[in-house]
Amino acid sequence: MLDQSRPSGRSGSASLSDKGVWELPPAPSIVVSGAARVVDGDTVSIGQQRIRLFGIDAPELSQQCGPWQCGREAKMGLTRIIGASELRCVGDAHDAYGRLIATCRLDHEDVGRVLVRNGMAFAYTAFSTRYENEELLARTEGLGVWAHPATKAPWLYRESD
Repeated sequence: MLDQSRPSGRSGSASLSDKGVWELPPAPSIVVSGAARVVDGDTVSIGQQRIRLFGIDAPELSQQCGPWQCGREAKMGLTRIIGASELRCVGDAHDAYGRLIATCRLDHEDVGRVLVRNGMAFAYTAFSTRYENEELLARTEGLGVWAHPATKAPWLYRESD
């Protein structure tokens, strides 16, 4: 029997789809703006809010790509991109560590896109295909992590560590 009771959880109106499944409205966006402190190659803090950049995965701080300390370089690369400017981050979910998963912009430039395009981070295709083209270009041009054949994707590095 089809359960047509109203789902609980998010506020807003749920609607019954054509397939007889309750669909919830998207979670409201959370906007965080301000001066950012770089935590690592894909995480920043604005005030008390930690933010994980959506759709990318940068090398871990302790990760080396061959002889190159790619984890530290990824953090420094993000620090150079942001500088003293203010970020505007918009997200609608949190990860297991309580970080807001968000797209952050500096002026109108997507910070995650810049990191992937420069080879400082991988497109995290397990969650999004948004940056696949930028990764392909960085890989083709041998930029950043793609200049080092011994580079291991961060998700594989975490599994082996």
